[in-house]
Amino acid sequence: MHHFLIINADDFGLSRSVNEGIAAAHHAGTVTSTSLMVNMPGFYDAVSLAKAIPSLGVGLHFNLTYGSPISEPAQVHSLIRHDRTFNGTHTDWIEQDVERELYAQYRLMISNGLAPTHVDSHCHIHFDSPVVYRVLKRFAQLLRLPLRVHPDRPDIELPYAADHLIMHTYDRDTSVQHLISLLDQLPCGVSELLCHPGYIDADVRRYSQWIEPREAELRVFTDASIMSVLQNRPHIRLIHYGQLAEARNILVEMTDVALSTPNQILTPAHEPRTARTRQRASRLRKQRGKKSRATRHNSSTPVNQKKRNRKQGRNRTSRPHR
Repeated sequence: MHHFLIINADDFGLSRSVNEGIAAAHHAGTVTSTSLMVNMPGFYDAVSLAKAIPSLGVGLHFNLTYGSPISEPAQVHSLIRHDRTFNGTHTDWIEQDVERELYAQYRLMISNGLAPTHVDSHCHIHFDSPVVYRVLKRFAQLLRLPLRVHPDRPDIELPYAADHLIMHTYDRDTSVQHLISLLDQLPCGVSELLCHPGYIDADVRRYSQWIEPREAELRVFTDASIMSVLQNRPHIRLIHYGQLAEARNILVEMTDVALSTPNQILTPAHEPRTARTRQRASRLRKQRGKKSRATRHNSSTPVNQKKRNRKQGRNRTSRPHR
């Protein structure tokens, strides 16, 4: 069984330095996918990088946490403060405002020549807010886009999703070994492993609370031992969300083959032994047939008469003496 793996770097577009870090991890052979923040200072630099690296899948990282909305502030008043920046208070968000801002961010991405391969949200706000989840779910269903789903809350109404979501941080001295152990225990099917590699600049310090760990994660995802593990695990196939449909087809075909020819897959070593057993049984049947015909041919007494004689002999033996 194949193990398909999407290594997705969040926060593409946050800043130029984060963009450079994600591109470096992709060129190193680990990161295959990223999620784009369209309202952040590094957006246009990220667009240029994405167009120059078509092998990198790029999704929409729906953001209601950092910066300001793309929509007119008056149209999304429940999402913002008086200074027109996002308020981060998801209990006050109105569903119509959330949906309007989602489509504004999507249109900005499309208008700059990038079609998203998937959709997720910054700080996993759709995991915490039922309103955001409903909006993103409708959006994903309408556009048939994969949506990141909480690992403990699978949604059968979202077929375009990974089977497994691996959520860890990689900013410690033991993170390389930790990541290798995760790769060695990768479940069958399609998994998304998310990360936050990047370099640090003024924009990162201005907007993000996740600062120094970004460079630590970048060191992990450009580490030679991680690349060696991926190269020496032929059952692990790296993909991005744009290749998810193809991966699903391969998994279905492999399942069909396993169900239609179980003996060939499960017990191939028994086939030669079974063939020899059939040949031996056939020879024995032929030998018995020849022997039986020879006995009947050489006997002067008919077979039925022999049977009657044996029966009468048994009857005489069984009578009591008088």
